[in-house]
Amino acid sequence: MIKELTAIIASAILFITGIIFEKSLHSYPLAEYGLFLTAYAVAGWKVVLKAVKNIKRGSDAAIETADIVIMDDKISKIPKAIRLSRRTQSIVWQNIAFVLAVKGLFVSLGALGLATIWEAVFADVGTYLITTLNAMRVFR
Repeated sequence: MIKELTAIIASAILFITGIIFEKSLHSYPLAEYGLFLTAYAVAGWKVVLKAVKNIKRGSDAAIETADIVIMDDKISKIPKAIRLSRRTQSIVWQNIAFVLAVKGLFVSLGALGLATIWEAVFADVGTYLITTLNAMRVFR
């Protein structure tokens, strides 16, 4: 409580000094800004620190929950992002269909006794590799 009161009194003294010497400080704008910024910093450094932390936390939360984040001022990147997302969705559906088809085939062959467990394992690993390579087409 005493620290806060001391900070408020010190900043009030700096503000009053700035007001008293306003005319002479106008010829030295850097000194004028420095005096008022110092007074503000003395009085409100905790508030500024909390605001900066909240802004940082808010921007991190916004990035985490956003469907798309544009990291610069180029709004022209939105159509490219839409094309990329459509292409990605298409490749994901291709991979899902391929994996389900291969697994369905080997489950059926296994039920009929025509496929061994090792063939099913190799098919599983093979579909993993093929779908991974297929997904890498997004980066082209």
